[in-house]
Amino acid sequence: MSEDTILIGGYSNFPSGAAAKEVYGMLGVALEIDPKTGKIVNAATTLLTDVTKNFVSRILVGQNMNEGLKEPIKSIERRYFGRNKKALIAALMDAHRIYEKYLEEKYNL
Repeated sequence: MSEDTILIGGYSNFPSGAAAKEVYGMLGVALEIDPKTGKIVNAATTLLTDVTKNFVSRILVGQNMNEGLKEPIKSIERRYFGRNKKALIAALMDAHRIYEKYLEEKYNL
């Protein structure tokens, strides 16, 4: 893994009644990305259980941010049946917007 990776965070609101809302306040997604390839090399969330955090990380690692979020969102919609599904997708979309802004600034688009 390159030391030149970047870290992008995205956030959204947990739904009311979500246990993690009491602990974290907001749902956060942190994506470590290789900017040369756009690939996600590491991912973490503020979801509550280790099982859920690991599950989501396995879905995201290896995805390419340059290709958008269609495939990871499809996978989450097909495989994740937790209460926080919509909030997780919203946090990913927020992270993707920030990544696109990073690319615009880096390449003066």
